[in-house]
Parts: sequence; structure tokens; C-alpha cells
Amino acid sequence: MQVFRYPEDEREYALDHRAYSAVAIGVFDGVHRAHREVIGRIVGIGRLIPTVLTFADSPAGLPKQAAPLATGRQKEALLERLGVQHVIEMDFGSVSQLSAKRFVDVILCDLLQARVVVCGSNFHFGAGGAAGVTELRDLCEQRGILLTVVPTVFDGGEAISSSRIRRLLADGQVREASRLLGYAYGFTAPVSHGKQLGQTAGFPTINQKLPHETTPLRHGVYASVAVVEGRSVLGVTNVGHKPTVGGTELLAETHLLDFSGNLYAKRVTVYPVRFLRDERTFADTEALFAQVAADCEAVRAMYRPTGMIRAVLFDFDDTLHSRVEAWRQFSLQFVRELFPEADETEQQQKARELWEMGGCGRGFRPEEYVDIPYETLFGELKEKWGLSDRVDTLVRRCHRMFAGCVQVFADTVPSLRKLKEAGLTVGIITNGRSFLQNRKLYYSGLLPELDCAVVAGDEKVSKPDPELFRRTALRLGIPPEDCAYVGDNPLADLAGAREAGMLPLYLDRYGERLAAPAYGDLSAIINSIIL
Repeated sequence: MQVFRYPEDEREYALDHRAYSAVAIGVFDGVHRAHREVIGRIVGIGRLIPTVLTFADSPAGLPKQAAPLATGRQKEALLERLGVQHVIEMDFGSVSQLSAKRFVDVILCDLLQARVVVCGSNFHFGAGGAAGVTELRDLCEQRGILLTVVPTVFDGGEAISSSRIRRLLADGQVREASRLLGYAYGFTAPVSHGKQLGQTAGFPTINQKLPHETTPLRHGVYASVAVVEGRSVLGVTNVGHKPTVGGTELLAETHLLDFSGNLYAKRVTVYPVRFLRDERTFADTEALFAQVAADCEAVRAMYRPTGMIRAVLFDFDDTLHSRVEAWRQFSLQFVRELFPEADETEQQQKARELWEMGGCGRGFRPEEYVDIPYETLFGELKEKWGLSDRVDTLVRRCHRMFAGCVQVFADTVPSLRKLKEAGLTVGIITNGRSFLQNRKLYYSGLLPELDCAVVAGDEKVSKPDPELFRRTALRLGIPPEDCAYVGDNPLADLAGAREAGMLPLYLDRYGERLAAPAYGDLSAIINSIIL
């Protein structure tokens, strides 16, 4: 993904990029679930470059003057995993006085060569924000640009918005904020030196200066999970100014349970999980550290197994959707796009060939986990069919088209809802590449039904590594032992979940009988858990 600033990089962008684009316009400060409904519409439209038009200024510098939900670095990473190729960050002052007509002509037409534009229903632009989607539609139609206005996205009867998520964070409701964001809320910052008072009292801590531009989290103490050297570690995190020891700077101070090591200057990601108590001033450091000890015990108690299943997590491919049927549909679409002049018989023959080359969509042998080897597959296909496109171009086209072919099983949504109605936490842990799996989840329509969706490509750790299972459970505030994991692969799903401490449940959609006991449909599994 390439990021350009406007107007600084206008000449560089114009010289290097002459292709037409599909443009999503918005602040997108948290790239939350509602933002993704806008961004998702620009990816995979023919050969148009998916481009996000946003602002270099943080929302605090924009008319609404709101703190952003994510840092600039986080925002770029989130956009990239959704398949955005170009990001244009506008300086608000440079465009704020443009009339609506000039904005469309100068930015959308001349600079971006937009053929498709997507925005939310509350989008305003032009001098003083006087123009809205009605004016934008008229201007786009006059210039041959297709405009899509995405309606407000609701959850629980209330619109998903950045302001709603800010209110949740300000109230310390991190888990609900994370559900609306579509990813676990956390912060990444280098570890800095502190006064080392905790070290002398037996509670060594890591100190991190919180990004000053992001939404302030409610001050106080949280149960937390930190990712340290690739491993999830429980912690107690104080967000605030440390008034007992005369602190003035806003910091996150985290005591990591059962960890020792030097982390100074290293970048560590910390996920606040549950609010425990408000920050307060103690009479002395002895009283302070007595409370820290109590906080540590509260976190340990929170993660002690209860002997009850409290969360049900699922594999995605061939568990909640049919990768076999999705690959079949993709193969035919792909061939028809490559060979539009071929007759139906030849297209069907080539589609069958591609379907079989891709393992009929399965992508693994029963005895081990192997992802579909896309580069190898399309390298062979390029040679066999005499294709002129580069292999990486073919792979990108495959991911774009394959993602849109998701085939959710008929029992998936009713089963997820039944679990939610029973008071259980529900989520997905899926292997696979970031863009492909995030796009498949988007097209599946399952995200509103979930408490979490974790993609291995985003986490840099894959099943069957038990760390991916543990990390997901801990960030939900649940011990792995209180989780069931439903999947179709004996190694990646069953063995990985078991090693993490979860209850593994084998779903045999295709009658393969690769493990025992086997469940043939989700309803049997759901009933076994609830009853």
C-alpha cells in the first residue's frame, strides 16, 4: 500500500499513477465496522485501484474536533489489510475552502481519475461542509462517476459510529468498544524508563507513553494482555498520571504477571481487557503496592478456569462456510474473465482443472495443515495456459474474486445466534492471509454476529500454534480452558486448540471421518454445549 500526502505529493502521485480508481471518502479514524462497509465497496471493482481519500489531520484538527480512535500507523495497517492500495491524506486546510464543484473536479476527477466513489450517508464536503450526498450525486453523475452512498450501519438498535466507540472507551467498556471496532482495542508504544519503584517492591512494570493524539481511555486500572516476544502475557495496567508518586505525564504502566526480562526501548502491544477500578491517590507507596497485589490477584482469579464453557470459537473455512463450493464458483468466474471468448464447454473444462489444482478448495491433506499454495498454483497455471499476466497479479485477482464467492452454510447464522442467546461469547479464529480472510469475513456477513474475528495473517502467528488460541481467549477476558473450539482440521484446529487448553470439537461437513468423535452438523455441537 502506498500513502501520499496532498498537496505535497500531488506531482509524484500524478506522474506515477495514471490508472483509474475506486475511491472511498471519509475520516475513517478507527476503521471500525461501519467504516469497513464503505471501504469494502471499493475493493475488487475490475481493474480500478482501491483508493482511500482521507485527511492527514487527526479528527481533533477537523471541524468536529474529536480525538481519533487509532494512530496514523494503526490506521494505515488496518486499511492495508482490507485491500486498499492507495491512501491519499489531504491537508484539511488545502481543501476546506474548495467549492463542492471544485472538490469533485480537482480531487476526484483530475487527481484520482475516479470512476467509482463511495461514502457514508452523512458525508459533507465543500466550503463550510455545505454540500452533502445529494450534491455529490449530481456532480458525479454529470462527470460519469458512479456514486454509492452506504446507509448507516446499526448494532443493537444504535448506529455504529466513532463517537459511540469513544464514549465506550471513556467509560472503560473496552470489550464492547472492541466488538464495534471489529478488532481488539490496544496500544503499541516503546517501553520507557520509570522511577523503578515497582521494581524495588517486587512489582516491576513497563512504562509506555500513550499516543497523545488518540482517544483517551478511562483512567484507572485494567486487567490486560500484552504481547511480549510473540507470547501473550497477563498484566495489570494503570492508565493515568500515577498521582501517589507525583506523576504528571499520561502513561500506561503495566505489571506483567509471571514474566521477567528487559523490555526497555522495545515496542510492546498492550490490550486492556476489563476495567477493575479507578485510579486514586494512596497515603503512601506501601498502601499503593498492597492494592497492586490485590489487583494482580483479581486478574489471576478472572482467568481461573470455571469448569464451564463460556465461549465457543470457530474455524471459518469448511466450518462456517464451504470453501469447496466457494472455490468451485471462483474457478468458473476466474476462467470466464480470462477467456471470455471461449465456448461454455471449454470454460467448464478449464474451471474444473483449476478447481482440482486448488485441492477442490480444501487446501490441505488430512494428515497436516497446508494453506493453498497460491503462488505455486498460479505459476503452474500461467505456464500451462500461456497467460501473460504476472503471477502476483494472478494471485491478487484470485484473492479478490475468491473472497466474493463465500458460501456460508445454512446452519451457521442460526447456530451463532443460538449460542449468543444462551449467553455465550462467540468468535472466529481463522488461518490465512490478511487481505483474503478479512475480505471473506466481510462478504460472509457474519461479523455482526461475532464478539471477535481473529485472522492469523494479522497476528503473525498461525494455527496450530496454541498461542493464537490463547491470545484470542485472553483478549476476551476468558481462560482458554473455558472455551470450545469447533473446526474441521485434525492438526490446525483440534490439536492446536487442545494444546491451548480448549475443548476441541470436530465438525465433519464432508463425511471424511478424519477424527473421532465427529459431528455432522452444527446443531449437534451447539446442543451438546448448551445442554
